[in-house]
Amino acid sequence: SAGPKQISAELCRLTVLIQQLRLRPPPPVNEPQQATTPAGTLNRSEFILSLMRETWPMLDSVSQRYPRDFNCGEKLCRLHKHALRECRPVHYAPMLEPLVEQTVKNFSLSLSSPYLYLASIIVAEYGNSPAHSKLLYDMVANLSSTVFNALRTTEDLTAHPDVVEEFFFLAGRMVNHCPSPLVQSSLLNSLLQCAALGMKLHHR
Repeated sequence: SAGPKQISAELCRLTVLIQQLRLRPPPPVNEPQQATTPAGTLNRSEFILSLMRETWPMLDSVSQRYPRDFNCGEKLCRLHKHALRECRPVHYAPMLEPLVEQTVKNFSLSLSSPYLYLASIIVAEYGNSPAHSKLLYDMVANLSSTVFNALRTTEDLTAHPDVVEEFFFLAGRMVNHCPSPLVQSSLLNSLLQCAALGMKLHHR
């Protein structure tokens, strides 16, 4: 069976495929599909969406098999980032809920910073859509709960500088792109308390 090193290499290959794929671009959102795409032909976004749907069970299995392998998690998050951006958020929306679910689950198992970075990408791409604000808030709230439970002291924060950095980067993205549900919640106060604790740390 494949180990994490081989899996990471395969994830990189899949990412390169998505990045370098050259197919007919999708039509504008308000333009009928058949106006630019011949019948039976997938455009670029449709192909990427189909590819990610087909490989999703494998990707989910990989993350569960090696939850604490940092390199494997980093390559997986990079794949998701490029799939989302290359497909374009509006076309990738059918994958948003499973992507959020996988991101929250994998971070809770690993406490690995790439999943927080991926979450910040998700917020940046979908945060301006009111239809997704609750999903994004719930994602950030669940990720925050994992961080608060794992990093309770200044020593904990000092031992996980990458997690702290990505966590506050995520919080900043939420404030910039999807502030309404956050400022109306009790989570904001918890974030400010955590930030106050973080300010007492020695920064290198």
